[in-house]
Amino acid sequence: MSARALRWGASLAVLYFAIGTAVAGSFSVDPVRLTLTAGAPIVALAIRNSGAEAAVIQLEPTSWTQRDGVDLYEPTRDLIATPPIFTLPPHGTQIVRLGLRRASDPRAELSYRLYLVEVPPPPPPDFVGTRVALRLGVPVFVTPATPSAQALQWQLVRRPDSKLAIAARNHGALHARIQSVSLSRNDGAAVSGQTIADDVHAGQERQWLIQGSAMPAPGSTLRLSASTERGEVSADVVVP
Repeated sequence: MSARALRWGASLAVLYFAIGTAVAGSFSVDPVRLTLTAGAPIVALAIRNSGAEAAVIQLEPTSWTQRDGVDLYEPTRDLIATPPIFTLPPHGTQIVRLGLRRASDPRAELSYRLYLVEVPPPPPPDFVGTRVALRLGVPVFVTPATPSAQALQWQLVRRPDSKLAIAARNHGALHARIQSVSLSRNDGAAVSGQTIADDVHAGQERQWLIQGSAMPAPGSTLRLSASTERGEVSADVVVP
């Protein structure tokens, strides 16, 4: 496993990261974000079992949409993943191949998530307690024929509960991976900053509550700086 491996100690995990290797319990998946294109309609990923016991893993492809800032998942037949179910021996590796059954959208990116779900064995007769199956999700993106440049529109919004939030609307044809965002005054003094690690789908908007209490008065202009998967971006935003 690489030095960039990310570890998760919970018994139930649904994880996705920009780089490195994601780990849930004793399982790891590499790579952790998949992209299908017209030139590469099939991709492969490696699932590794670092544990001392064999495990049965089932693959569950889902569509991934966003509505009002909420991620929605539904079972889909758009993706084919083989083998759909397999046994990982202790310290073993399984190569899974993933392909698209349908044609890509010529204008907009398609988004999916491939879940790897552990099928727990029957408990022994003397077992007392609850066993939770491991579950790990891998984002899958299908690029359009003519990808566009990143186009994010930023603003500050006041929610119904009077709390302030940063809003990003994606006007591009590809998802935007927002890794961190910060606000500063004109003199460079920091107002707030936070790690986000969220995806904003094409044509969608997401909001994040502002972490920090030293907000200037309404009508003040702040400088917003964001780190994204495709580079650094900045914009002037007004406090509502």
